[in-house]
Amino acid sequence: MQGADRYATAVALSAKSFDAAETVVVTTGEAFPDAVVASALAGAVKGPLLFSRVGSLPSVTADEISRLGASRVVIVGGVNAVSAEVARALNALGRVTTVDRVAGADRYETSAEVAREVWFESGTRFPHEAFVVRGDSFPDAVSVASAAYAQVMPVLLVRPTSAPASMVQAVRDMGLNRVFVAGGMQAVSSTVLVELGLPYTRAQGPTRYETSVAVAEMAIARGWSDDSHIAVASGEQFADALSGGAALGEQSGVVVLSRPDAVPEQVSEFASEHAAGVAAMWLLGGERALSDDVLEALEAAAR
Repeated sequence: MQGADRYATAVALSAKSFDAAETVVVTTGEAFPDAVVASALAGAVKGPLLFSRVGSLPSVTADEISRLGASRVVIVGGVNAVSAEVARALNALGRVTTVDRVAGADRYETSAEVAREVWFESGTRFPHEAFVVRGDSFPDAVSVASAAYAQVMPVLLVRPTSAPASMVQAVRDMGLNRVFVAGGMQAVSSTVLVELGLPYTRAQGPTRYETSVAVAEMAIARGWSDDSHIAVASGEQFADALSGGAALGEQSGVVVLSRPDAVPEQVSEFASEHAAGVAAMWLLGGERALSDDVLEALEAAAR
């Protein structure tokens, strides 16, 4: 699954999973803090996650919003991430009648505000559970994107050793009763979890690749996702994995991470163990993101 750039790849993934959508979510494609928390919101509104440049709306994104027949666009991030000019361009699209923006003063406040929006939009579907990931590095957050979409579970960004006050307040406001942590103690310390004051389950591995497999296995074991659709994305370039999170969430699938030029052993084993249930395996992005060697290794593992 690829396009000429990250904007076109996001559109290709949207087209693969969505025939139509009343609402779409748009974030900047130039940085990732907003995109990593947007998957759950996309799940709440049952629409794709698409990318914009900071100061201009890519034509491929505009065309996809029109193809979907969307009447509402929700921007995640402030005007420094998605400018007022982009918001006006979105509002000028044929069927779009509403453009909303969800943002905070920084990535942590934005995460809290998006979580509240997920709570509001999902109504009785809201599970009163959430994912917790570090907000200064994104591999773990990428790994939870598809399950966050499928289960409308907010993705809460924290510092490795402290929980921002805005996040603690959001947890209380939403009445959460459990969180699921992606990453080890260096990513999200026990101090953070004490501050949140909730029972937790942790999925982790020694590297980002093993952690992505641990998250996928947890999602399958808990019935959040299944193994009929498995996507593999670069563990170094996150844009494709983030737009793919919503697309795979719509398919009830999972996303695991690979090195660009070689498949980590645990990822290969995961593909092999779940081969019997796989209807489709997606590689997210072009050859620069994942080489043909990765494609061939995964084909061999899935036989």
